Amino acid sequence: MKVYSDSNEDGIPSRPEHGRKPRILAAVTAHSSTGFFRGQLAYLRANGFDVTLLSAPGHVATNVAMANGVEHIGIEMKRHPAPMADIVALLRIIAAIRTYRPDIISAGTPKAGLLLMLAGWICRIPCRVYMLRGLRLETATGMRRRALALLERLCCTLAHYVVCVSPSLRQRMLDYGLAPANKLTVIGKGSSNGVDLARFSRNADIARRASRIRSVLEIPASATVVGFVGRLTHDKGIHVLAAAWRELRERYPDLYLVLVGGVEERDGAAQRTAGTLKRDPRARVIGRVEDIVPYYALMDILVLPTLREGFPNVVLEAAAMGLPVVTTTATGSRDSVLPGLTGGLVEPGDPTALSHAISRYVDDPAMRERHGRAGREMVETHFRQEHVWDGMVKYYWQILNKGGVEAATKKGDVSYDTHGCM
Repeated sequence: MKVYSDSNEDGIPSRPEHGRKPRILAAVTAHSSTGFFRGQLAYLRANGFDVTLLSAPGHVATNVAMANGVEHIGIEMKRHPAPMADIVALLRIIAAIRTYRPDIISAGTPKAGLLLMLAGWICRIPCRVYMLRGLRLETATGMRRRALALLERLCCTLAHYVVCVSPSLRQRMLDYGLAPANKLTVIGKGSSNGVDLARFSRNADIARRASRIRSVLEIPASATVVGFVGRLTHDKGIHVLAAAWRELRERYPDLYLVLVGGVEERDGAAQRTAGTLKRDPRARVIGRVEDIVPYYALMDILVLPTLREGFPNVVLEAAAMGLPVVTTTATGSRDSVLPGLTGGLVEPGDPTALSHAISRYVDDPAMRERHGRAGREMVETHFRQEHVWDGMVKYYWQILNKGGVEAATKKGDVSYDTHGCM
């Protein structure tokens, strides 16, 4: 498969004039964020769409594109404000759109959302979808918060549709007045890509790998393990977890803490917290790993003390692995747990409440097992990837038939090949 970049002299495939499949341009900012699309783009292709992926260049995007059988357009985009670089990126995106001529632009993550919605508006793309995976402004203050709110409002204005990845995220958008209700949609129960249940499942091989990792980490086989998976940042509540851990480690001498994920470079406080935990003889700060599954398998409880989310994938992955989850009532995370059935919810920023919620599971192995089974059932029912992807396919066809087909038909330049798609 050929992978295109914005500087490739071969350009981007041109658009057939008649009888073609409708085209989706799916975009995120960083190449590492293309993991949101694993398997999803291939499913869209199998259900009648011609799909191209756009992001900053990088090996993750290249691998995701190849695995899904789609082309990749690599355009460098800065995550943080960079006026000159943003203008260059916008011009390159406009050029790509005019060549590729998509019928649907589906863009998420803040910078890609803004640039793609603006470029799509300039190019008059008939269906512009802003995929909202979280609100950074929730934990911002002052001028930065006002600027982020302005950018979100602009993205929503330029988009025809805004897909929120959780019900509480949609409600938060309404609370902040960032978009009208008729623009905001949640597909199914939410989630950006669902869970691969074949991958996130316990079996003998995973158990052996988890046992080896536990041995390497020098965690006794009889010890109870509290786990955290994600970026070690203030927004993920790493400081709250550290404070709760100080209470827990004194009460339970056979309790261990395992944290899997990288430390945010720009978050000095999180770096200091991670440094303190690294010096704790019963805490293990692992960093990023290629395969998270055996790490879930060595945990007994998953904790996510987040301050904000869109919809936390790690909670669904842990639930699929049969783990009870303690998380917070913050936006997005509150939708990922059935309190008292699959896990527990506490107010964000409260280490005492967090330690008490964890203690309930440490003290009651039977409840851990019961809630873990219920979590797996919840994911199987509502969040398996095929279920989430099917909702996306139906949604894209719905908005295409509502807006894109009408617009294209009026121009008289295309007819859609939908044979076998629905």
